[in-house]
Amino acid sequence: MDDTADRLAQAVACYRARRDRTEHPKGEFVGSRRVLAWKIDPSERQTCCAGAKPSDLGGNQKFIGHWLNKHCRSIEHVANLFGVTADEFRAALKEKPAVAGQLKLF
Repeated sequence: MDDTADRLAQAVACYRARRDRTEHPKGEFVGSRRVLAWKIDPSERQTCCAGAKPSDLGGNQKFIGHWLNKHCRSIEHVANLFGVTADEFRAALKEKPAVAGQLKLF
């Protein structure tokens, strides 16, 4: 498997895990019960994060930074995280996942 295909496979696995909430973006929740904030880890931050706004993702001001956590689960962000284009990534997401141990019939 070449480098791009490997990164695409990793990106697809990461995106699906984040979508299903079995994996979470790197960061931490800080604050109190009244005002809870999510602080992104520097290793998770990408150039696309600067353009994300609470209003774009249905942000709730009570949960400051929740919108950024949601953004970090997006196709655009995961593609940037793995260094692939969003178009390549969308195409890879459309491919049917291989089932382990599946036999191919001729």
